[in-house]
Amino acid sequence: MPTPHNIVTFMQDIGVARHQVESLLSTFDLTADWSLADGHPCPVPEHVFALCTVNTPLTQTELTPFKNLQHISVSFTGFNHIDLAYCQQHDIKVCNVPGYATDSVAELALGLTFSLLRQIPTAHRSTVAGHWQGTLPPGTELSGQTCGIIGTGAIGTRLAQILSAFGCPLLCTSRTPRPALLDLGATYVPQPQLLRQSDIIFLTTALTPQTHHLIDAESFRLMRPTALLINVARGPIIDTPALISALASGQIAGAGLDVYASEPLTASDPLLSVTDKLVLTPHIAYRTQQALDRKAKTTIENIGRHFTSQPLLHEVKPPKK
Repeated sequence: MPTPHNIVTFMQDIGVARHQVESLLSTFDLTADWSLADGHPCPVPEHVFALCTVNTPLTQTELTPFKNLQHISVSFTGFNHIDLAYCQQHDIKVCNVPGYATDSVAELALGLTFSLLRQIPTAHRSTVAGHWQGTLPPGTELSGQTCGIIGTGAIGTRLAQILSAFGCPLLCTSRTPRPALLDLGATYVPQPQLLRQSDIIFLTTALTPQTHHLIDAESFRLMRPTALLINVARGPIIDTPALISALASGQIAGAGLDVYASEPLTASDPLLSVTDKLVLTPHIAYRTQQALDRKAKTTIENIGRHFTSQPLLHEVKPPKK
């Protein structure tokens, strides 16, 4: 029988089959408790030594019953839903999984771009309806398009590498210039210049108080009427009413969105009034099998290292004041 010290309590599924999770746990002589994930009460909160969550909040209220909790493994990149101050005060180690979907997100950004440039959704509907070519206007090549990347962390850097292979001039804006992008020939410029000169603008920056509504009505006034906007970062980075107005008035030509200010989209969302200029996906940029497998492996590795007294991977702590 497993003892409380080798049971990991899952608050939700982590994106792969449970038998895969249990196989990974077994390499550390750990076992899974799925009670909370299945909507049942935790049998004995005092026997919970390790919790695993994805995006279920763990505030002080949720954490208080777990008197002997030692470790939280966040199977996600973001960890703002975890009360890190409480965890530090109670010596609870917290780890996350950064960078597991870098290629996946960059590739979906390209997918949205090609869908707009080559009108793939419209062409699909036309073909299914029996209208061979019909009145579709010519598409646009990606090659040679000036691409602006706002946020050059891991995803922005990977995206730049791919775009460079297509022969796209690169403009970037970020708090920290990356030597790898400079080596690609990218030019770091102020954001207004990037907006004015880019044919395609990619948002790959983190959502912070400083980037909330970073792309607003003034931003759209700076963009070219032929510009495309691609967002695979976070929805609130864009002022959605300003985007709808820009699309409706022809200030920009189109947008590809995987993220939204409010998720999931509802049938009455105002964005759906301009779908002829949009390609929309339901926050799936990270959802490839390879990325989910990497995420699960690192999630369990974080837990296993804690219980085998090995150095932790990707430990997160409250910011220093």
